[in-house]
Amino acid sequence: MVFRIGKSVILAIIMYFSLRFLGISSGASFIVSLIPSVLGSLDVMTGKVYALTGLVFIIACGSALAPDLKMPFNHFVNYCVSHTK
Repeated sequence: MVFRIGKSVILAIIMYFSLRFLGISSGASFIVSLIPSVLGSLDVMTGKVYALTGLVFIIACGSALAPDLKMPFNHFVNYCVSHTK
């Protein structure tokens, strides 16, 4: 049980700092990082929690490797959405 809670806390920390790096506010990042923490502690949907955390982490790493964008992630998403309509 302690190991399961420890894993969920680590996932929540990864999720929080990945979202903060992408330019999401600290309050929203904290609320979204509660998802892996709660679901991991309850041992519910852990596969989907790992996938969600991994996806956010990979997107954050990708945005770190592409510094030429020079805009927060939420502005980038709005730019992409506005140009696909």
